[in-house]
Amino acid sequence: MAKVQFLSILVHFVMWYMRSECTTSLLSCFIVVFNASLFIVLFGKFYKESYTNKEKRRMAKDT
Repeated sequence: MAKVQFLSILVHFVMWYMRSECTTSLLSCFIVVFNASLFIVLFGKFYKESYTNKEKRRMAKDT
């Protein structure tokens, strides 16, 4: 669920930036896109380490 939230923030900001009449600095655009992308990657890694490897650990304990 959190990955969906971060992805929606990223998509929302990119769409707003492309369709907006206001001029926004490239630095602020880069910061928001980088931040959302970083959260997606880090949470994906956390999810993979915490939940997908749980099955492997459980099987290793049983043997």
